[in-house]
Amino acid sequence: MSMSPEQVSFPPQYISDLLVNLYFDQLHYTFPILFKPYFMRQYHKLVARQPNDRPDPGFLCIFFAVCACASGLLPRGSGGGGGGGGGVAAGGRFPGQEFYEKAWLLYYGSTGQGTIEQVQCLALLAVCSAGWNTLTQSWKFAGQAVRAAQDLGLHSGLRRPAQDEPNELLMAQMGRRVWWSVYGLDRLLSMCLGRPMAVDDDDCDCELPLDMADEHLDLYCRDPSVGCGSSSALAGFLAFSELCKIASRIVKSTRAVQRSQGSRSLKKELQSQTEALDGQLRRWLQNLPDVVKFSPNRSDEDGRLHLTMCIITFILHAASIINLQR
Repeated sequence: MSMSPEQVSFPPQYISDLLVNLYFDQLHYTFPILFKPYFMRQYHKLVARQPNDRPDPGFLCIFFAVCACASGLLPRGSGGGGGGGGGVAAGGRFPGQEFYEKAWLLYYGSTGQGTIEQVQCLALLAVCSAGWNTLTQSWKFAGQAVRAAQDLGLHSGLRRPAQDEPNELLMAQMGRRVWWSVYGLDRLLSMCLGRPMAVDDDDCDCELPLDMADEHLDLYCRDPSVGCGSSSALAGFLAFSELCKIASRIVKSTRAVQRSQGSRSLKKELQSQTEALDGQLRRWLQNLPDVVKFSPNRSDEDGRLHLTMCIITFILHAASIINLQR
């Protein structure tokens, strides 16, 4: 079953404005799946369209996925399907589920195509599902997003230019952001659930994106003489991406040891691997930029990045202790 753009009903503009602004204020730079200037241009075209104008189906997938993600951030009792907190709202439905279903049905209507919007839609649905604490569904979406991204060559830094965005430098940066977002989602969900990862690091040679806010990146890509500036908008995301690389080595190492149980010679090898990986984690922590380093004196500190690092460290040492005891 799929849905065509002509069959879609839209929320009132005051609700969609609220949800779009909420998404970019609170979620956007956690996983920079979208490029705000491009999204907002498309969004303004959507709300200003004439009754006979056919909306872009690719953008509609993303729009409804954004609304679904942002609905979970609304206080309970708010409009737009809100019911924040990640739980099931009244009536047995998740907050934003109506938007989620529309995004999913519109995605199915694009079968046979290969577009960046498909990757973005799947990644956003993974974020939305994780917000509902339906991690299995989120893991499935993340895996599909990886495959869709690989189909476009994003894992190797390739990117097909959009029709109204011919700037190759900007497209390359957008492709990197999307790739490392789906990479991080896949890594994080796979570790949480103890399931296989969809990405093999040996197949990935995509560089990390530049640490720039969207508006400055837009200017820089059109005129590189403006310089990179001193933005730290993506500092947390870039640090998280580096941490995910280390996490994948940890998971690969522990699984290799588990498959080779019974060999006494593995004890020294395991200890050596654990020390090397622990050293990589320590260097990662030491090299964190000040803007994302934990400080007990900063009340506005977001500790999610450091919590992730603690969990990965636990996975590393718990696996080694269990295997040494065996």
